[in-house]
Amino acid sequence: MIKKETVLYNAQNDEEKLLLSRLFDNYLKASYKNYNTYSDFYGEEKTQLIENAFSSQTDVQMISFGGYEGAERVISAFLANTDAVSFPITCLEITGRDIDKLSHRDFLGSLMGLGIKRETVGDILISDKCHIFVKTEIADYIIYNLTKVGNKGVSVSIYEGEIASAEEKCEVVSATVESLRLDLILSRGFNIKRSDAINYIAAGKVTAGGRVVTAKDYRVKENEKITLKGKGKIVFLNEGGLSKKGKIIVNIKKYM
Repeated sequence: MIKKETVLYNAQNDEEKLLLSRLFDNYLKASYKNYNTYSDFYGEEKTQLIENAFSSQTDVQMISFGGYEGAERVISAFLANTDAVSFPITCLEITGRDIDKLSHRDFLGSLMGLGIKRETVGDILISDKCHIFVKTEIADYIIYNLTKVGNKGVSVSIYEGEIASAEEKCEVVSATVESLRLDLILSRGFNIKRSDAINYIAAGKVTAGGRVVTAKDYRVKENEKITLKGKGKIVFLNEGGLSKKGKIIVNIKKYM
């Protein structure tokens, strides 16, 4: 049985403490009342925080799922009964003219305009149609109330088909650095000035391994995902030896 103090030790601020307290209540319900509990949708950073905080508990199984394989925003579940797993996720299909010209921000903004909380919305996938994963409790509300996104009229229905795994376009590039410091890897991976990389890190806009990192000299690990708010993400794959000038050759996966 994990103690609440052990869980909250992972929190770095009041917001994280409140989140982990709610998840601890879910954990207790699964452990003592023997039924499955489910969180809201959270992105990679908060999901990693949750997984780290509860990593030592063995009372119930803990898994995360976002409605399809490879989802970025997921719900964390504490499972007392693994034979009765039912994530409260509904996939909605939004159709309308010129849907593909609308942005992620357009769809999210329209949902927020209905008074919907961000934590009840998962991934938003846009092509010639839009598929949005939401908590089941708000699905009907969206179906009956979302009639326009941006300046486009839309219709909403429940989608019960399959969603393919997330496939993102990426390329692997090689670069040379003096060390594996975060500011250097960030600079090479996003092709920005080192001074800009340092400023982004100091401003709390960079995550590594799912956590915000504010130390520019943080040493990046192999296969560690690094995100820069508003710019995208990269993965530091590995070292590739030394260049003729003695610098470290690094391989970085860049997402397009």
